[in-house]
This record gives sequence, C-alpha cells and structure tokens, in this order.
Amino acid sequence: RSAATCPTHYNTKYRIVLGKYDLTFTEGSEQFIDPTKIIIHPMFNPKCVTCGFDIALVKLSWPVVFTDKVRLGCLPGPGEALPHNYTCVVTGWGKLNGTGQKPRKLLQSLLPAIDYETCSRADWWGTTVVDSMVCVGGFEKTACEGDPGGPLNCIGIDGRWYIHGVGSFIGPVNCDVPGKPTVYTRVSAFNNWLNEVSISI
Repeated sequence: RSAATCPTHYNTKYRIVLGKYDLTFTEGSEQFIDPTKIIIHPMFNPKCVTCGFDIALVKLSWPVVFTDKVRLGCLPGPGEALPHNYTCVVTGWGKLNGTGQKPRKLLQSLLPAIDYETCSRADWWGTTVVDSMVCVGGFEKTACEGDPGGPLNCIGIDGRWYIHGVGSFIGPVNCDVPGKPTVYTRVSAFNNWLNEVSISI
C-alpha cells in the first residue's frame, strides 16, 4: 500500500526497495522489485488531496523474501479507529523540521494518534480532514515533506504491528506547526477496496 499522491507521474518508472535504512550506500539487506501494476483509488483527485481517497495498491513482479529486515504488517479491522493519544510509530526520509535538509538514515518517531473530533476542530485542521483520515502528532515532532506514502505503524493488543495509516499530507508551512498534525489515510476505511483489488489483480 502507498499514498495515491506518490505514483501520479505516469511516465515515471518506479522501483520498490525493501529493507533499506541508510541511503548513502548499499547495505546488502535491500530487495529491489519492479511493480507490474499500480492501482490508484478511483475516487482520488490529485488536485484535491484533502478530499481523501489518497491510497494506492502496488502489485509486485515477484514475491518478497521475508528477513529480519523485511516483515509483513497487518491490516486493522474494517472501520477500526485508533483511540485518542494512542502511541504509534511514523517512519520516513522526509525533510527535517521543514529546513530542506533530508536525513541519510531512516528516521522514526513515536507520536500520538489524534481522534477525529479533535483534529477536525476549527483551531486544528477543521473541515480539511474527513473521517477516512487519521491525524498524528501536532504537538512537537511530525512527519515532514518527503514522508507521504509512509506507514503509520501501531502495535496491537495482540503484540502484532498494524498499518493504520498511509501518509497523505502535512501542514502548509512547516512540519511541526501546533494544531496541524500529519494526516494519514485511514487504512481501515478502505478494507473492502483493498480486498477487492487484491483479488482482481
């Protein structure tokens, strides 16, 4: 799964890289796989990311080899919403603090999920967010430009990791504006679509 905002340059050739941590050299743990198909949600409008449906599914040309660096993430149950302040992990190579500087190593932050009631308040995102999104952070650290498409990983009560969100958009000016948390597409709002597409391809 990825954000639909990522594969919108249709003439671009994409390659999926798994098991990557440091961008400055080849670590030996990477798996390079070409996608055979990228399916963007039919309701997604690239001119209106805040309208929602920012999700895509990528079919790989061959199976992934699971290692200590590459593991599966579970899907949350249909319609499942994270409790307010539930701690999750965001990862990415996005810009640092809106300065334009990008890290060479994959960064991660522990951030609280913000419930829809709070995130849709007028002094937060207001009507910019819809209930098929999940907000994270908004107090200090957030994801940043370059992080869209990245996962929002949360550990479940069963001890397994669940992908609750796919990075969609950030604040309009900076990456750490109070009241403007990072907004993720809520994966549990699209279980049916993900299952239908997975079967059809």
